[in-house]
Amino acid sequence: MSKTASDFATGDVLYVLDTDPIKKAWEVMHGSGIRHVLVYDKHRRMVGIISDRDVKLAMQVTVDYSTEERNLEVTFDPEMLCSDFMSYPVETCKLTTPIHEIAKKMVEQKISAVVIFDQGHVHGLISHEDILREFLNTGSNAA
Repeated sequence: MSKTASDFATGDVLYVLDTDPIKKAWEVMHGSGIRHVLVYDKHRRMVGIISDRDVKLAMQVTVDYSTEERNLEVTFDPEMLCSDFMSYPVETCKLTTPIHEIAKKMVEQKISAVVIFDQGHVHGLISHEDILREFLNTGSNAA
């Protein structure tokens, strides 16, 4: 039996608000070791998603070569908000969606994550890494 989105539903999806500075998204991702955060509005409605690539567009990196070790300093313009960098609309799937359909959607739309959204609730997020990991764990019968 092939796996569905419900096999990846964690219920734990971190988020930021659309009015938060983009630095907050970076702090959440960096501190949690993740590559995507959802973006909610003040009414706690999902309005977007931010990937690590989106955050990198907002980074201002300074390299300090004054010591033997190269030091990187990452800063952000405090005026830049999560809403400025989020992708929307968010691609979603239901708990019953087969993994191969999710993988196909990711490839066709060139996206790196799909939110599991069913019955009015976010149940998790499936990234391209999850799909690849599943493929590696099950061999060629992954999808």
